[in-house]
Amino acid sequence: MLKNSEELINFLNQEEVLIVLDSSAILDIYKHDRAYSHNLLKSYQINLDKVWVPNHVSVEVERNQHSVEASRKTEIDRLPKNINESIRKFKQNISALLKNPEKFSYPSVPTLSSQLESKIDELEKIVSVYKNQVCSIVEDRQPGIVSEFIEELKSSGKVGEGYDIFDKLAIYTEGNIRYELNIPPGFKDAKPKEKKDEKGKKNKKDKQGETDIRKFGDLIIWKEILDKINSDRQSLLFITSDVKCDWWELDEDKKIIDKHTMLNEEFEKVTGLPKANFEMLFTGTFFNLMLGTEDFINQSYDKTIELIVTDYSLNALDKVKQFITVSDIEDELNEKLDLAFEFSNGDFTNYVEEPFTELDVNELTDTDITEVNVSNEEDCLKMSIELTSICDVETKCTIYGDNEIDYGYDVYINYMMDITIPINENEDIDTDTDGSPYLVFNEENMLDLDNVEIDYEYGGIYQVITTSSPFDADDEYDELCVKCKVRQGEYRTFGYEPLCSPCSEKMSPCPDCGLFFPSGSIGAFCDACATNH
Repeated sequence: MLKNSEELINFLNQEEVLIVLDSSAILDIYKHDRAYSHNLLKSYQINLDKVWVPNHVSVEVERNQHSVEASRKTEIDRLPKNINESIRKFKQNISALLKNPEKFSYPSVPTLSSQLESKIDELEKIVSVYKNQVCSIVEDRQPGIVSEFIEELKSSGKVGEGYDIFDKLAIYTEGNIRYELNIPPGFKDAKPKEKKDEKGKKNKKDKQGETDIRKFGDLIIWKEILDKINSDRQSLLFITSDVKCDWWELDEDKKIIDKHTMLNEEFEKVTGLPKANFEMLFTGTFFNLMLGTEDFINQSYDKTIELIVTDYSLNALDKVKQFITVSDIEDELNEKLDLAFEFSNGDFTNYVEEPFTELDVNELTDTDITEVNVSNEEDCLKMSIELTSICDVETKCTIYGDNEIDYGYDVYINYMMDITIPINENEDIDTDTDGSPYLVFNEENMLDLDNVEIDYEYGGIYQVITTSSPFDADDEYDELCVKCKVRQGEYRTFGYEPLCSPCSEKMSPCPDCGLFFPSGSIGAFCDACATNH
């Protein structure tokens, strides 16, 4: 059996070699967390030119994938319950063992009993904490990932044609004899599991029917493999997660020693190839050996970068929050871009009522991301983000002599934020950050989040809304005339006080600015407007 990555690579580097995946090896993709599943699938895809699956494997995968996918959540939820049940039985056993010692007052038994009870309580608390943690975790799964892989194999001609019913009947007949003689593979499946109907009674029809036929699944797969090897004259690497003795030689601890010797014999007899051309690996062993190969490391590195780029594109705002909050962006932007300068010297002047002498940008609000572009450039992850914000702007204007008035605006701007995140070289990455050897590459160890650079680039103004003005229609006509205190003020005096129409007839208006002055106090124009004529 292959012992290390070098032996695996040497075997796979043969001119003609076929990697055959058992249904259990494919369904294992659903049994682990996302990191392991992703990398296990990747270990298959890296060798896709060599991969082939028997038709019966695809049938079994399609039949069982949904139940296997759901079983992970079920098993996770069931674990605390099973542990608590074991603790309960342990507690009962301890109680039974201490019954007579307590009855006959053995020395120190009360202390022993109290200490054991305390430790059992600790165990129950540990399980309770774990249960609460598990309940709050929502795993990020990838539904359909196995179906997509099977479809990829089918579209690439990597799935066998299978057997018709007559070929299968011959296999069933042979299988019954083989299983009686314990000839591998599949003889451990010879005794079908009894299924029960909705009322809890044994389902005899199922036992004698479809389930009885399914016991030949491993044998059908093995026959397809031998036919394929005999036809193509290739070496074989068979990968399975089945650990029963009808595939493997096991030691007394049920650990794998090597593939079953009778499989070697049948391989040589049917194909005419030496048994050295036939290797079998447990799925976990194959995966661990693949981790040490340069091809896997390089492709895993590149593929992980692609996944990170996609993740950052789809979740830009959440990712940006790792480096800077929206509040910090709004606080920094005015200083970084010098918005007061941009507004004073840019097209903001086209939006305002009067030329201003002062301009202040008080705060930015309502920041929103409108477009994101994420790419891998020169060993860096580049995020080019287009944003919009609302600026609270105040201006001061001096008109009609020394009269100073204030305007308020909501200025809608767009701008760019460029974030540069260094990507660590693969040889510099610690691939065992949490003790899990299968976490080869991930965002945490690939991105240098301590050296992120953020730059801003001003875009422009796309809308200005006046929020306060001495001439704001919402304000000026809601006030009573300063003279009569009865009617609404339609005009303004030189002091910007409301003035009604009848009262305005007793004053002198300036035809330029429209303000009203004491009767006879001005000529054709007020002093401020006269300079324009």
